[in-house]
Amino acid sequence: MPVFSYKARDASGRETTGVLEAENSGVLVERLGELGYVVMKVSKGRSEQGKRSKTKKVKVKARDLITFTIHLGTVLSAGVPLLTGLQDLTRETEQPGFKRVIHDITAQVENGAMLADAMSAHPSVFNQLYVSMVRAGEATGRVDEVLERLVPYLEWQEELKGRIREAMAYPLVVLAVVTGVIVFLLVFPIPRFAKIFAKFDVELPLPTRIVIGISHFMVHYGFYLAGALIAIFIVLRTLIKKTKTARRLWDAFKLKLPLFGTLIRKVALSRFSHTMSSLYRAGVEITECLRIVEQVIGNVILGKVIREAHDRIRAGGSMPEALAESGEFPSLVLRMIAIGDETGELDMTLEKVSIYYDKEVPYTIRRIFAIAEPLMIVSMGLIVGTVALSVFLPLYGMIAFIKK
Repeated sequence: MPVFSYKARDASGRETTGVLEAENSGVLVERLGELGYVVMKVSKGRSEQGKRSKTKKVKVKARDLITFTIHLGTVLSAGVPLLTGLQDLTRETEQPGFKRVIHDITAQVENGAMLADAMSAHPSVFNQLYVSMVRAGEATGRVDEVLERLVPYLEWQEELKGRIREAMAYPLVVLAVVTGVIVFLLVFPIPRFAKIFAKFDVELPLPTRIVIGISHFMVHYGFYLAGALIAIFIVLRTLIKKTKTARRLWDAFKLKLPLFGTLIRKVALSRFSHTMSSLYRAGVEITECLRIVEQVIGNVILGKVIREAHDRIRAGGSMPEALAESGEFPSLVLRMIAIGDETGELDMTLEKVSIYYDKEVPYTIRRIFAIAEPLMIVSMGLIVGTVALSVFLPLYGMIAFIKK
């Protein structure tokens, strides 16, 4: 996405400069206008300030970002000047990459930049949601309150990632173990038994011939098969990352998966409700909230629905109607949003939806474990049992032949 540097004036007449990503300059002007800024100048590429602030892409742990947010919110609520708070955090931060980022933000603020603009120069650390909430806080003079609201959101986000990893780890480990056992049996013991059977000229039953055939293929062509599977995985992953069509098909497929599709949808709805509630409560305009949610929801099918809702609201429509037309959002969520839209308490109703999904996601994970665990154990037993049976059937025949 193109990067634009801009110069703008807020409602109080204070001038500010910054760097933002946008589809084009018109979208940038419109977006800043929604946040209460009057754009005076826009140019493509980074401003001089942006060039100075450009640092190597830094990976910051979620816990470090949460600690930074807590400390900065605390010092600002205590009445400590922003610049002093940033200088203190620069000295206290131990992680070298994050220290450079905070130092750069401090330098920009010292030169007159707004905090949100300085943060926007480091998108690998401060995402669009973080920057937009801070910008809304600066516009209302409540940066400390916004930072306090950001902390539980960041903690929830990290907890959600942990739950997703937990949901995926067990099936992947069991699958890896099953695959390893099967490959071991096919590559090592089965070929030895095949030689014994050939030596005694034993008539082999159909299951044994099938297993020996697969074993022969694995021994002679296993490396080619593994290479082909790895190549296919890399190609598919690249296509999903680089092309919109592949990503759309993949995300649609995930939503239709048994068990896991339900979990993926609930996780996406949890992101939607948490993010919308946090942004709206911070004072971010509704269309800007939806634009950011589209980026963080994690599924392009649901993201398209949110984008259509964004366009409909700008055209004078309502969010509940736009979301309802898609058929992708549950009636409970739509009803809660409609109530919030009518009463003017959208942030409160969205928070209730997020609390509901905070309970639903762990429940769904436990339900998946309860169903998938016995299925995977039974499947593993059947596969290993079939391989073992294919070996023992001809062995019994050999023993009977020897006794005669």
